[in-house]
Amino acid sequence: MTNRFSAKSHIRFARKPLSWDREGLLDTSYAHASGRIRLLEERFLGFDDFEKLADSKTSDSERGQILDAAAYPAADYLEKRVLLGRSENNKLLKELDQNGPLTRALLLDIDYHNLKSLLKHYLLAEEGLADTSTEQREDINAKTKLPVAVQSVLIPDGYTDLQLMRKAILETIALEKSELEDMATAVPSDETVWSPVAIDPELQRSMAKLILAWYQHPEALTIAIEADKLYFDHAQKIIHDPKIGTAKWFLQDYFSLKADIANLQMLLRVRKFHGGHAYLKRILVCGGEVDPTKLINLYDSSTEDIIELWQKDGGLTKELAEKIQDAEKHDDVWALGEASDNLLMRLAEQGRRQTFSADTLAGFWLSRQIEGQNLRILFSGLERGYSGQRLLNLLRVIYRRKGR
Repeated sequence: MTNRFSAKSHIRFARKPLSWDREGLLDTSYAHASGRIRLLEERFLGFDDFEKLADSKTSDSERGQILDAAAYPAADYLEKRVLLGRSENNKLLKELDQNGPLTRALLLDIDYHNLKSLLKHYLLAEEGLADTSTEQREDINAKTKLPVAVQSVLIPDGYTDLQLMRKAILETIALEKSELEDMATAVPSDETVWSPVAIDPELQRSMAKLILAWYQHPEALTIAIEADKLYFDHAQKIIHDPKIGTAKWFLQDYFSLKADIANLQMLLRVRKFHGGHAYLKRILVCGGEVDPTKLINLYDSSTEDIIELWQKDGGLTKELAEKIQDAEKHDDVWALGEASDNLLMRLAEQGRRQTFSADTLAGFWLSRQIEGQNLRILFSGLERGYSGQRLLNLLRVIYRRKGR
């Protein structure tokens, strides 16, 4: 069996070295976007805003006024406003990038999240319709309303329209195994069309791979694991598409960070629960600076060996080496997760500092996403009775006082 982390299979192209000092590439096509963003940046929430939101004496009406000032859409309750704000952020990205490759890459995780949720539902439904014909199953699934439990986890503002994705999934599930295998092994281009449903052919290829994986191991975990790997593989293909233009370097940094963070967290988790080499190999993803093969080889090694590797090969995530000791010895996974998120925040801020660059738009979008994440943490904490500094401690460093 081919090692999917071999030099041939591990996607690795000539690339600009990762650096926190990298300047964004000047691109006047983003001049209008940069101007809009400079105006919108004034609406970002600061620490004082979060301190007020976390204060138990602050009323929901006052919290609503803070969200008004930050331009979060109106809704019946605060958490809904944050979710609508996320949708508005994604819509703004699509508008300013004109649905270009940057949008396609940054919203890719939403597409794969929705793909996982829909595939799990329909593949489980297929098992209950095993005695009906293919045409009947496709017709039943198409006409049956999605359960509330499925609808509630779908995110409607990804790159791919949800209804188009749903139709494509039903068409792909209905294919014969040989047709799925042909689709899974083909090399699609922008001109590739496998069905009347106009979605990214690489995404539909991922559908075929996930369905085939399900047939081998029919369990929800299979879809989750394989979809995460395909997400990172798909991202690399977008980054190295010649049409990616000046967005290439930000996206390279972004996905490298995400892959290395994910792999480090998975390595430590599998070691903690004694998952074994085979399971670790199954779940690691491509696209980071640290070679997954080295991580597999470190499964039985000491914590110090992992720290040494991360200090040497960790790229933009080198400073996470400081948190590995606490995560392994003291089970302090919170500190590692916080440090990981702070690296993404640092990348976002670096992008926003650029002018007339894809980095400017990407950095703004990521900053707003992180702000929304912190708001969701804060409102969830309020519901659980947290307030004040106890609640602020759950947020990321950017929303704490300097030195805390």
